[in-house]
Amino acid sequence: MFAVTSIPSDPRWSYDDPSGLPEEVPVTVRLPERLLAAVQAVSSRAGTTPSAWVLDLIARSVEP
Repeated sequence: MFAVTSIPSDPRWSYDDPSGLPEEVPVTVRLPERLLAAVQAVSSRAGTTPSAWVLDLIARSVEP
């Protein structure tokens, strides 16, 4: 099971899990405008939202 923690030195990441359950946790990522525009363009071509596209990218990167 993965444990997600905040990275206090990096304000672009925040972690909030009031339930204490590790299954689904909200994570906020703030991207630089240039990177956000690229993610929006790629996710649009893939027919999905930027959030779903990033989640899929992360899942494919960490799952065997």
